Amino acid sequence: MMKKLLLLGALVATTFSFAQTMSVTINGKTVDAFLASTVPVNTLPTNTPLTIGVTYTNLPIAPGNTTPTGQLARVVFRFYQPASSPAVFKNALYQNGFKELDLSSNSSTFQYTATEEVSGYVLQIFSAGAQGTTSTEKYNINVSNTATLSTRSVELNTVEVYPNPTTGIVTLGNSEEISSAKVYDLLGKVVKTFTNTNEINISDLNNGTYILKTDNGKTAKIIKK
Repeated sequence: MMKKLLLLGALVATTFSFAQTMSVTINGKTVDAFLASTVPVNTLPTNTPLTIGVTYTNLPIAPGNTTPTGQLARVVFRFYQPASSPAVFKNALYQNGFKELDLSSNSSTFQYTATEEVSGYVLQIFSAGAQGTTSTEKYNINVSNTATLSTRSVELNTVEVYPNPTTGIVTLGNSEEISSAKVYDLLGKVVKTFTNTNEINISDLNNGTYILKTDNGKTAKIIKK
């Protein structure tokens, strides 16, 4: 009995040590940072090639997927309509060429271009064949031919903030109910995170332009002087 328990424990430990991992970037940024940097926020541009980076270990074999090189893993990048039955997908890309069941860390990049406008869909990024393993889903995504990838010259006034410009402390309008907010620089990096407050203190940041994004999806451009 003791040997059986030891063997079972070893199998469990092996299972956990071989778990799949997968992280995704878009144009060199995390998915959250990239979506925060688009204008409007959470809107991908159409007909604009995006570079998708995937770092992964132990991707599962995609059912029915075979290639001459034996690389059977597949990463899916697509939009779907949650309420649809059967499921409706837009701008779907099923990218092959990943190493399956490889326990070492691997990195790969590929190009993705959305060609069709959609609104209110879910952005899904996951490895085909995964069962309860790493998956990325970002909700309420739009794809528009008027979207851009820069926040430098566009005013985002969907949430009231004052004073703006500011020397450090910004107050959100009293009508705003938020539990958290993040401040991004223009490269899409999170530089501040706040919870349960309508006062944002950026006095220790360098002078410049920043993007505030609340947990309810509203944004504002803040100028620190």
